[in-house]
Order: sequence, then C-alpha cells, then structure tokens
Amino acid sequence: MKIDNGTLIDLTFLKRFAAGNPEKISKYINMFIGASDDHIKNLEESASKKDWNSVRATCHAIKPQYTYMGIKKLELLINQIEDAANTASNVEEIPVQIKQLKDQTTLAVHELQMALNSLS
Repeated sequence: MKIDNGTLIDLTFLKRFAAGNPEKISKYINMFIGASDDHIKNLEESASKKDWNSVRATCHAIKPQYTYMGIKKLELLINQIEDAANTASNVEEIPVQIKQLKDQTTLAVHELQMALNSLS
C-alpha cells in the first residue's frame, strides 16, 4: 500500500467525540502520542518472532486509536496487517508494512503535536 505525503490526520471525529472541549481533545491526542511507540515496538517484536497472533491482536487493539485521530490511511494499512497475520498469508510483507506504519505514525504524531500547539 502506497501512502501519499498529504496530511494524515483529520480531527473531526475526535472534536465531535470530545464535544469540542480542548482539554479532552488534548488528553486523547497525548494518550495516542504516548502509546504509539510502544504499540509499534510490540508489532516489530511480535513480527520478528513470527508471532502472528500477537501481531493480529495488537493491530485489532490499536485500530480505534487511529480512528479517533482520523488517520484513515493507516487504518487501512493496519487492517491489511491484521488480515495477513490472522490468515498467516503474505506474512513476508508484514515487517515491511509495520515499517511503513512506523514511519507514517511518526509523521502523524508530528501533525498531532502541531495540532496540540494550536489548541493551547
């Protein structure tokens, strides 16, 4: 899956979910930023061990967080990783996809940090 270099985040859902409350929006953004590195590391470690069940479970667990941040492009990538891990098909692609997820999540975190700055 090719990801373009446009804006990754769309906070429309989060703003609606938080009823426009900047403190709640900041809280959820900070929670995503704080957890994203650990989730990616977990995916990398699980994939290196060929523990596809853990890869699938982690993908399933993180999807809602990407939804709340409006990161639709990466939701699709996470679904692809989850499906491949679930069926143990195309598993050779999973490490490449996780690397892509990691790189794009880093960009999304940067965008989220800029959004946080505009809230304060």
